Amino acid sequence: MRQLVLLLATLALAGTAHAADDPALWKAVFQLDKPELEKKASALLRSRGAAGYDVLSKAARIGSERNALGTASLQLGCHIMGMRPYHTYGQELGLSLRAAKLATEMLQEDRALREQMLGAEEPFDRALALLVSASVQGALPGALKRLQDEKEPRVLEVVEGASRCAQIRTGDQVDEEAQQLSRRLKGTLQQPRCEQPGFAADMFLEGMISGRYKVSGWSRSGEDFSVTLSRGSEERSSLAPPCALALYDALVRKGTYAHGLVVPMAGQRMLPLATRDAAAQRAVRDLPRYPEQNRNELAAELVNAGYYVPVKVTFKTDDTFAQDEELEAAARQGNAQALATIDRHVFCRGTFGARGLALLGYLGTKEAADTAYQLAQRCPRALSAATAALLRLGDSRGLSLLEKSLAETGFAMEDLHRAVIESYTPELGRTLRELSQRDNASAKELLGILRTAGVTQAE
Repeated sequence: MRQLVLLLATLALAGTAHAADDPALWKAVFQLDKPELEKKASALLRSRGAAGYDVLSKAARIGSERNALGTASLQLGCHIMGMRPYHTYGQELGLSLRAAKLATEMLQEDRALREQMLGAEEPFDRALALLVSASVQGALPGALKRLQDEKEPRVLEVVEGASRCAQIRTGDQVDEEAQQLSRRLKGTLQQPRCEQPGFAADMFLEGMISGRYKVSGWSRSGEDFSVTLSRGSEERSSLAPPCALALYDALVRKGTYAHGLVVPMAGQRMLPLATRDAAAQRAVRDLPRYPEQNRNELAAELVNAGYYVPVKVTFKTDDTFAQDEELEAAARQGNAQALATIDRHVFCRGTFGARGLALLGYLGTKEAADTAYQLAQRCPRALSAATAALLRLGDSRGLSLLEKSLAETGFAMEDLHRAVIESYTPELGRTLRELSQRDNASAKELLGILRTAGVTQAE
C-alpha cells in the first residue's frame, strides 16, 4: 500500500498522462519484483507500447532520475561517470530499478517508441531515449540531430556519456556533434554541486591557507576521480570533483590559488564535460596567479586537455628530456619549431644516459657507423657514446666530434676514454695534442691517461 501511495502521488505531480487511469498497468508494475509474476507483468507492459512505457517511466523516477539513468547505463553496458545507481536497499528503490530496466529494454527494441520519446515533453524520457540510442547501431547521430535545440540540463548531461557509449558499443563517432551540444551546459548549469557527505569547505579552508593541509595529488579508479588533501604524513582526505571546485572557490575568495584542485580535472576524459570545463575555466582565469615556476607546465596541461590559454607554451630545444607535455602543447599551439624538435625527440628516445650506444663500435659495419654519426649529430645526450663507437670503428668522423664530446660530462665518458685507449691511432693522438695546445683540459687529461696506460710515451 505504501508503494501505491507513492506512485499515485508521483502521478498527481506528473500530470494527467493517459496511462495514469489504467489500473492494470500499475498492477503489472507492482508485480515486477515478484518472480512468479514478473514474466507475465513484463509481457503486458510491453504489449501496451507507449502506455506501458509511460507507467514504467513514472515508476522508474520514484527512485530518482539519476538512479534510473544509472540503471539504464549499466543495462546498456555503458558505465557512465555520475550515472551509476546508488546501492540502497528497499522495496521502492528495487521496484523503480526494475521499471527503469524494462523501460530501457522497450526503447531498445522499439525504434518508433524510442524516436517518439526523443520528442517527449518530459526531459527524463528524452534523456533515456538518447542514452538508449547509443546502444543501437546508427541511431545516435539521428538522436543528436533531433535534440540539436535541447536546453534542458538533465538531457544535456547525458550527451557526452552517450557519445562515449556509442564508440564502444556501435562504433558510431559523434564526438564533434556531442561536444557542441554538451557545451550548452555552460549556459544552463551552475557549477557542479558538491554533495559529498560530511564535506564543508570551511573544514579545510584555514588549513589550506596556513599550509597545514596541502594538495598531494589525485587518484582515479575506473570512473571514480578524487583530489587528495594531506595533513602531515598520516591524514588523507579525498575530495570529489564538485567539492574540490567548491574548496577552490572558497580559497580564491581568500586570495589563495591552489592549482592542484582544478588543473588535474581538466584532462580527465571520464569526468562529465561540465565538470572539466568548470575546472579549466578557473585554471585559465587564474593562471597568472599561479607560481611562476609552474605556469608553463600548467599551461601545457590545459592546452593538451583541449583548452585555450592566452600564453605560448615554451620548451628547451637543446634538451627535451621530460618535456613531452610541453612539446605536445607547443605543437597544438602551432609552434613550427616544436615539430622539428619533436622529430628529433622521437628519434633520440632512449638515449638518456646513452647506455649501450657505444656498443655500436663493435659491429664493424658502415651501417653501424652511419647510425652512430646520426645519433651524435641529432641527439646531444648520445654524443659521447656515439663518438666512442665511431673511434672503435676507425671512422674519421669520430675525430671531428672529439672536441664536442670531450666537453660532455655524461654517463658515456668512461666509454669514450676506453675507446680512445683501445682504438688509438696516430691521427687520434695528433687531434688530442692540437686540442691540448688550445688549453683543452679534457684533452690534456686524456693524453695523461694514454701515457699512464702505456699507449703513448711521455713527451
